[in-house]
Amino acid sequence: MQNQRNIILAVVLTALVLFGWEAGVGYFYPQAKTPTKTVEAGGAEEATEPGKPTREGGLRDAAAVALEKKDLKSALAAGERVAIEAPAVSGSINLVGGLVDDLVLNEHRETVDKDSGPVR
Repeated sequence: MQNQRNIILAVVLTALVLFGWEAGVGYFYPQAKTPTKTVEAGGAEEATEPGKPTREGGLRDAAAVALEKKDLKSALAAGERVAIEAPAVSGSINLVGGLVDDLVLNEHRETVDKDSGPVR
């Protein structure tokens, strides 16, 4: 009789943990509510097109590459930076936020051509 009571108690406590975990995590660590953006008629193209291109999957559009290079020059000119100089890597670290957003691989080229620039 004692073993049956312990097994039932173990099953009930396990079910409580499994099903109550989501509620407990949601209570103690609430997620930030993101505002939803409504799309008016005729504006679907504008809503899906981001303002700045992402590097996910690589940039293939020439305009997006030019925009990124322009943004890089303005980001490198603004704020305090710490230079990185090593045989294989060079660049700088942005002191605001500690971001390594300027990194050049000196030993690797962007393409197989000898005259192509290093990978940034």
